[in-house]
Amino acid sequence: MKSNNEVNAVGRHFIDESGAQPVDPVPKPSLLRQLWSFFAPTIICCALVIVINTFFLFYAVVPTGSMKNLIQEHSFILANRLAYTSSDVQRGDVIVFEHPDPDDPKVRYLVKRVVAVAGDTVELRDGQLIRNGAVVDESAYVLGETFAHNQRTYTVPEGCVLVFGDNRVFSKDARYWDDPYLSVEAIRGKVFCSFSIRHHYFRWIS
Repeated sequence: MKSNNEVNAVGRHFIDESGAQPVDPVPKPSLLRQLWSFFAPTIICCALVIVINTFFLFYAVVPTGSMKNLIQEHSFILANRLAYTSSDVQRGDVIVFEHPDPDDPKVRYLVKRVVAVAGDTVELRDGQLIRNGAVVDESAYVLGETFAHNQRTYTVPEGCVLVFGDNRVFSKDARYWDDPYLSVEAIRGKVFCSFSIRHHYFRWIS
């Protein structure tokens, strides 16, 4: 004898012999819904990465050693795009900026250190950087001496900064540009970390 709790399948309905109403089975999700459920996490993650990289962070690979020893060649850098929305660029900041190289169309962005801001006067003498009449101690980060490409004094105009690479002997920076002054409008962010799988390091940059 069948108990009242036993449920039999008749046709497309399930009938409970206890007298309950027939209940249709749960419909199978459509193919479109199944595809969305499968790809939705990936799509959402990609969208978040695009939004973050477009409006908040700048991500790039540094192919050369112009910023050694702080940033090794072929290292990755992350920069804060919002760093200068509420504050000005400071001397010593490591920045990423847009500066296409006419000799190499693949180069669009560079990473350098700010050595002078608007109103500063810089002179390069005897391998040293002299700013506003005082020798700047750059021993904590500069690799090699700071030789001038040409003998000149830099006076940074309003709305601009002067940038050099830390690896002064091997950096193609403002000393070699036709116009040595970088507009602050070209700055894309302040670098706050660098890391490299090849060189096995991760470094915070203040």
